[in-house]
Amino acid sequence: MENLPTIHNPNSVELDPIHPNTELFRYTYARYLDLHKKVDKEMGVVINQLKEEGLLEDTFIFYFGDHGGVLPGSKGFVSERGLNVPLVVRVPKNFRHLLHKDLQAKLSTRVDGVISFIDFAPTLLELAGLPKSKLQDGESFLSKNLSLDDLNKRDANFSFADRFDEKYDMVRGFRKGKYKYIRNYLPFNPDGLFSSYRYKQAAYRDWKHLFKANKLNSVQSAFFKHKPLEALYDLEQDPFETKNLALLPQYT
Repeated sequence: MENLPTIHNPNSVELDPIHPNTELFRYTYARYLDLHKKVDKEMGVVINQLKEEGLLEDTFIFYFGDHGGVLPGSKGFVSERGLNVPLVVRVPKNFRHLLHKDLQAKLSTRVDGVISFIDFAPTLLELAGLPKSKLQDGESFLSKNLSLDDLNKRDANFSFADRFDEKYDMVRGFRKGKYKYIRNYLPFNPDGLFSSYRYKQAAYRDWKHLFKANKLNSVQSAFFKHKPLEALYDLEQDPFETKNLALLPQYT
């Protein structure tokens, strides 16, 4: 923090409600935004190389995230902050005929439908004119027969979190539309269970120290406490999954 000032202003970042509002967390968020600018530049190098070699309009570009652990409580969890990663696909001009006319018509399209990593392989196989393997669970999301309307109707997703380095757990999740259901089979294991590489991060240690000092609110403290056996969240009203609806009778 003293030797590497950030490009983004730490005082202007918007913190998630699960994280404490500390100078260190604000710096961490600003550093994360700085890294996005760095990635943009690296992508530019690749795109310029494709242009120089005359391959840009023959090359599909898939840009997607991994939630690499810069922000504590992201990668490795079945929360939306751990699952919902960015995805941008650039379809080259010479191969747009492989898409449905809905997707050919617009220069850029935002898709609201749910896509999973397991959908990548069958998508690439279809684009290449090859049959999908019977062993693949995913579905193609770029196809001449798949309209934008049908793609946007895809609203279901299965998820899981088990061992992560030396941290062990057993969690299963299912999202349908705006609702997210989670089953914690080891509810006595808090999300903040020790993992060496995570606690090398200064913000992770700061978060844990504040919890031990009883300086966090209930939402910020939940990461270090036991989990409910079942959880249900309305992601439209509660995108950070802080209000468990599972025990309310109207959601039975």
